[in-house]
Amino acid sequence: MKRFLGLILVMLCTSVSANDSLQSTVDAYFSTYAKRTDFETFMAFYAEEATLKDVVYGYVAKNKAQIASFFDWSSGQFSTLDSQPTLTITQQMINQHSVVTKGTFNAFSFNGKTMGPWEFVIWQEFNASGKIVLQEDWINYTPKKIMVGE
Repeated sequence: MKRFLGLILVMLCTSVSANDSLQSTVDAYFSTYAKRTDFETFMAFYAEEATLKDVVYGYVAKNKAQIASFFDWSSGQFSTLDSQPTLTITQQMINQHSVVTKGTFNAFSFNGKTMGPWEFVIWQEFNASGKIVLQEDWINYTPKKIMVGE
């Protein structure tokens, strides 16, 4: 019985430790994303075989190179407005290797056009190495006409 209880205690501690580690990774990811200044560090969070789905926009990137091309922070003229970070997180849930983050992309300027704010939900799956292997972005792009032609 002592061994059984000991095993349960070890499993609980390992689970808490794994969630703490994943929380640290996710915090670093979204902090890097919010600052939007270090693209190399941002891309280091993704596994080589990662998949990114922008569900509303209808885009699927099937590896890290395609994800880098999709995000490409060097493309266009981007600036945040009112000294706000790129994004703000309002809620987050972590479960083993999955993270769901809810928040807002704050208003910004891109190529001279003011865009946002856009609410988002980002679902991420991480591998055992702490790299993102699947990400689904659900972003309320507005104005919809500019983003999807409707």
